Amino acid sequence: MFFLGAALAGGIETSLGAILFSLSALGLLMAGPILVYFTCSKAERQDYFRRIIDYKRIKLQWLLAIILIPPLLVVSGTLLSWAVTGDIAEISQLISPMEFILVGFLFSVVAAPILEEMAWRGYALVEMQKRYSALASSLFLGFMWALWHLPLFFIPGTYQYELGLFNVPFWQFMTAAIAGSVIITWIFNNTNYSTLSAILYHAMWNLCGMLFFTSVLSDVFYALVLTAFAALVVLRFGAKTLTKNGSLYDNRHGTEFE
Repeated sequence: MFFLGAALAGGIETSLGAILFSLSALGLLMAGPILVYFTCSKAERQDYFRRIIDYKRIKLQWLLAIILIPPLLVVSGTLLSWAVTGDIAEISQLISPMEFILVGFLFSVVAAPILEEMAWRGYALVEMQKRYSALASSLFLGFMWALWHLPLFFIPGTYQYELGLFNVPFWQFMTAAIAGSVIITWIFNNTNYSTLSAILYHAMWNLCGMLFFTSVLSDVFYALVLTAFAALVVLRFGAKTLTKNGSLYDNRHGTEFE
């Protein structure tokens, strides 16, 4: 509703549009804690908030994965595009202007990952994996995540609005959201359901989207590389849990279960 109001108000560059857009973000922030309060046990509620701040769940190898995977995937897409076209501009203009990065940093890299992941991975993914495999949960959640962004394509001033609707960048964005959801689940499950790990990966993902200046073709290759990497993760770790030992974290008791 607030997304619709922001669109009708002329986008986030107007005062009313910015207020309505902020209210929609606040609603997403509250969605996770509200659902946890009404649907989870006391132990699960405590665990929900613990998983947001417990940095000790993220071992060094997974911290490196969070930091390195997003830029490596983006650069790989750009290199493939350069290899196909031979256009050196793909490489020489890879880094975006710093002022562009600073403008959107606080929202895209700090606020958005926290707002979204407290609901998507912190609550929804945990509940879905109680009933379905990690892969099925990731794909469905990724589809819903992509669909949730759809109203942003109608709101002037947003990143999605600049991409355009039902064109190549639009479908690349949607594909990346679904494939990226598999990667986040993989990291999330291997860090004992660490919501903080999902927030950090989401932040790195958004930062790379701002840091690297890519073409439409390189973005297409990026989506392909991301999808291929997600497929390799599934083949290596298994669709059931996406973990190295085949176990999942039991958030009811703070232990792992098969």
